[in-house]
Amino acid sequence: MIPKIIHFCWLSNDEYPSKIAYCINSWKDKLPDYEIRLWNLSRFDIDSSVWCKEAFESRKYAFAADYIRCYALYTEGGIYLDSDVEILKPFDDLLHLSYFIGEEQGGNIEPAVMGCEKGWKFMKEMMEYYDNRHFNVNGVFDMITLPVIMSGNINKKYKYIRMKYPSDFIKDENIFCVFPATYFSPKYPNSFKCPVSSYTYSIHHFAASWYPMDKKIFRLIRRLFGYNVAHFCSIIVKKMKSFCFKGFKCCQ
Repeated sequence: MIPKIIHFCWLSNDEYPSKIAYCINSWKDKLPDYEIRLWNLSRFDIDSSVWCKEAFESRKYAFAADYIRCYALYTEGGIYLDSDVEILKPFDDLLHLSYFIGEEQGGNIEPAVMGCEKGWKFMKEMMEYYDNRHFNVNGVFDMITLPVIMSGNINKKYKYIRMKYPSDFIKDENIFCVFPATYFSPKYPNSFKCPVSSYTYSIHHFAASWYPMDKKIFRLIRRLFGYNVAHFCSIIVKKMKSFCFKGFKCCQ
């Protein structure tokens, strides 16, 4: 049985942006009988993981959270939520499963929303991936995202099963069962399209706080006007940067 505990990470001392505050308030509203546990430096020993320590010191908090979410679920069980996840209805009818996780639109695994019983083997495997791994190697950041890491491990060790309903769940240590995007992450990452259904428990809003500003602007333009326009704009910006750099060198 998955316990009624919501885990989330907020490692900076910054105030919650309005979108994050809105999402967290949705947890309190829709999940009134769930305990909400904040993972910050008071709850997690940042020195216990070289990966987390280096990511934190580099202010790349989302990458430290990639490990911490796995640690929280493996050691305590419950449900992990990214802070930009909005809750639409309780997870109560999924708590009898030993774990649950879904895809995002496009088919990638979606670790922004996942739940499990304490001691889920897959979470231990994810923690082991980070053992003695450095995030910062001579100023170069290891920014492989958790969906990519998870997908690689799943493809190596498990048979991947896409479910339609909770009743399709198969409890087998060699099988990895995944819900469709409509359950936990119906929103398209690079679009405003968000097909919510009666099966939808949550919406991941893809705040992507770890993205640099130029990538955030590119994503916004792509959402509004499509990829071709965004790509054209990025080319213009790169040419302007190159021109300005050459001009600066000539003036020295």
